[in-house]
Amino acid sequence: MPEHLAFETLVLVAASAVGVWVCAQLRLPVVLGYLLAGLSVGPHGAHLVGDTPGVRFLAELGVVFLMFSIGLDFSLSTLWGARRSVFGAGALQVALTTAAVTAASVFAGLKVDQAVLVGGAVSMSSTALTLKQLGDQGELFTHHGRWVVGILLFQDLATLPFLVLLGLRAVPTPVVGWGIVSGFALVAIVVLFVAFFGRPLLHRLLGNVARMRSNELMLLTALLLALGTGFAARALGFSAPIGAFLVGMVLGETDFRHQIEDDVRPFRELLLGLFFVTVGMTIDTGLFVTAWPQVFGCALLFTLGKAILVGMVGAMFRWPRGVTVRSALILAHGGEFGLLLLSQGFQGGLLPTEVAQPLLGGLLLSMGAAPFFIGRHDFLARRLARVRPTTAEAEQVAWLESEHERVEGHVLLLGCGRVGRQVAAVLEAAGVPYVAFESDPARFQEAKRQGHKVILADASRLRLLDAAGVARCRLIVFTFSYPRLVERIVHHARARNPEIAVIVSAKEEAELPHLAQTGVTAVFPENLAVGLALGNQALLLLGRSYEEAARVVSELRALLNPELAGHIGV
Repeated sequence: MPEHLAFETLVLVAASAVGVWVCAQLRLPVVLGYLLAGLSVGPHGAHLVGDTPGVRFLAELGVVFLMFSIGLDFSLSTLWGARRSVFGAGALQVALTTAAVTAASVFAGLKVDQAVLVGGAVSMSSTALTLKQLGDQGELFTHHGRWVVGILLFQDLATLPFLVLLGLRAVPTPVVGWGIVSGFALVAIVVLFVAFFGRPLLHRLLGNVARMRSNELMLLTALLLALGTGFAARALGFSAPIGAFLVGMVLGETDFRHQIEDDVRPFRELLLGLFFVTVGMTIDTGLFVTAWPQVFGCALLFTLGKAILVGMVGAMFRWPRGVTVRSALILAHGGEFGLLLLSQGFQGGLLPTEVAQPLLGGLLLSMGAAPFFIGRHDFLARRLARVRPTTAEAEQVAWLESEHERVEGHVLLLGCGRVGRQVAAVLEAAGVPYVAFESDPARFQEAKRQGHKVILADASRLRLLDAAGVARCRLIVFTFSYPRLVERIVHHARARNPEIAVIVSAKEEAELPHLAQTGVTAVFPENLAVGLALGNQALLLLGRSYEEAARVVSELRALLNPELAGHIGV
């Protein structure tokens, strides 16, 4: 038995690696790689791996950690800040889609509880896929991007009531209405708990753990909270992912959210990948041959119907036609949570094979088509609805102007890498308003993860600087030091605001003479700044006065870089 388990583990890891590599090469969602791995080695493929209880248990742990991580992101402040798009457009989209698909499914012969689960599954889109591709395309902060993000947030949140519905089938009163109502009631309860009890209690617990200065203890505490509450929820008749989501939401209100998220990420990614492998193992590949009309029909109906319903949401919220059409195309596909709900319903006996298999196949096909619809939405919108062509830059300009039209005396922080994030933290601590630009998606995501106010945009786009209020700001901080680009931006900024101050962080000594000639107020050579700061601190610790230490550092600074006289700062 151990040898057989080791062989199955090796096969799953190898198949997953190949599937993910293929999808990465084709620029397809990584989740499709895991699904294809399950299809190829599972009972309906090469028969190398069976659907064993041990594999299913590990897959459920993946769902537990996924819901725990989502709970960490659902802090009350995040939800409240995006309340119109989340609880307005998002709630309406999920409600309309669920109701429409439920009615159609009941008409087709499904029971009410089965139909509600199918409706909930179809209402979901792929959050990970959509956010990543929109981020890569620079569209997260466009008009349509902000609405799409809000809808995706509510879709993730709405998974909870449907998981409650599945869990309640294990207790004596599996009533659909009670399942949905109790799901949202649990959300309301946890919101109250977070507001009044959860944050201070867990903050005190985690604070005591942090004082032990043990990364292992913090990790074990996070795992204990996620798994313990998950299986406590199961003991109460609900599903384990529900409990994990609730405690994640409570932890999302503490100061330790980011550390916990980093600690559990490897477990989540590994086990969630295994979950999608098991989903792939449950899909009968023969259906794509013997029942291809049903599979392709489901995919077509899902995509068209969902796009129409998202369009209805846009009409109700009076979105511009271009925003409505683009949002509909971006959200038309199926998502990971749809696969999760259908597979859980299938494995739990709620959905029969002849219903679950075509639905799983249809969702899988729609996810495969998602990169095309997201990547080509502007072209399709112009072709299908004759909307005017747009660009991410034009959308960003409109959003920046609307968000910052009354802001003045602020700071423009150009670049939000390691140095930029430190500057942002200082500005936030001092209560200074700022607008941060970052063009690299990875650095942007890291800055967002740390809670900084940053937009994914290229600072060399001068229209964006105008929209961010360069004519009204007091200071520009460059954390990059390309002399020609700095000179171009400084010239543009000074033409609109002659009194603006400009400081630049320089990484290379060879850049210093050129930067000194660009009209900047001060240049901060990073290596020199660190060395002189350490020297200054050393003098203070040796008992020298602040005045003497400052004089020595100032003289040495001028001696080391005479070409920056009048410009250098530390």
